[in-house]
Amino acid sequence: MEFEPIASNYTITAMLGQGTQAMVFKAIYTDVNGKEKPCALKAINLDRSAQDLESLQSETKNLSLCKHKNVCPLYQSFVHSSYLWLVMPQLKVSVLDMLQTLQPIGFEEAVISTIMYDVLQALHYLHNKNQLHRDVKLSNFLLDSNGECFLADFGVAAMARPFSNQIKCSTFVGSPLYMAPEIANNQFYDQSSDIWSFGICMYQLAHGQLPHQNLTAMEALIAIIQKDPPKCTQKRNFTKQLKEVIESCLVKDPKERPTTAKLLEMKFWQKRVSEEQIQDMVSEYCVLKPIKQGAFQEQVSAANQILQGNGAQADSDFWDFDDKDPKELEMKEVSIIEEPHVPVLDQLASNDIQQLQSLFSNFIVELQTLREQNTKLQKENTQLKSRLQLFSQENH
Repeated sequence: MEFEPIASNYTITAMLGQGTQAMVFKAIYTDVNGKEKPCALKAINLDRSAQDLESLQSETKNLSLCKHKNVCPLYQSFVHSSYLWLVMPQLKVSVLDMLQTLQPIGFEEAVISTIMYDVLQALHYLHNKNQLHRDVKLSNFLLDSNGECFLADFGVAAMARPFSNQIKCSTFVGSPLYMAPEIANNQFYDQSSDIWSFGICMYQLAHGQLPHQNLTAMEALIAIIQKDPPKCTQKRNFTKQLKEVIESCLVKDPKERPTTAKLLEMKFWQKRVSEEQIQDMVSEYCVLKPIKQGAFQEQVSAANQILQGNGAQADSDFWDFDDKDPKELEMKEVSIIEEPHVPVLDQLASNDIQQLQSLFSNFIVELQTLREQNTKLQKENTQLKSRLQLFSQENH
């Protein structure tokens, strides 16, 4: 069945996730013959996006042309009532949600190997097409009912925020805790930045949490730039093969990071298990955390009115979650927008991101200036001490 770009053909049944620029819904598509097919609808608020429509259309075309078994496909896209609507398959669970629900202290290495091998193959495909993902994180790794993993939101992070169409970019795109040092430092970045984020995801799956998770956004960015890359804890008996993958990805110098081709050659992927084991974990998650069909009913109703053209406006109430229990956001089938319950990621709207980028860039310049001044003062202080010693010796 083909999904047509006709808004009124889609009926939303539940909300699956939300972020500052986008929302994801569980939906039903009905064709002209009345035949129904399930799908997921992602609505990107164009009023909160700094990109022009032509750039967005170019990005969605790139998305639709990606054909790989581990890249979440884009079935259709259309603009309707100040929103860009992306039609995607309805998958079962994000790797992030499954980790937090089933194994909050971290997965076994065989499970990590199985899931991340799928992700790595997807990244390898994108990089070979000279594309960047820009937002590699666990909530963008989605599992179907068969236990197969898909890389989602390729290019979508850039749709919601300004970016360059060149392969090397210099804008503040992506989730802060997964950012490579060069991105946090507002420098040019390329495919190697995806590799850093991939390593952070490996670390998170092994430890159950992210590096710098309890810091504020600014503190985390400073830590990413100034501190040594995170290493696996000594408290856990991680194998040499796992540590090799993580440590090779988490290298400060982008030129020293491996390509996806080099990563695929590493021995860690020999630990993979059958997808049936992942399938069992997906089934267990769905039993423990079913979707709350009645949750966020106001947003579901408003979205349906917008799609059906019944005069509903995409106002701020459509995005208001202040009166909702944040735990309800965990009860979702797909989590491809934002990380839940991580202080550094809370409500970073696009204008906040731009302000943070500007402030942080100024901070880095001032910091570098102070360091240079400090080095100069230390040198002058050393010279002064030498002169004082010489003067003291001459007077004795």
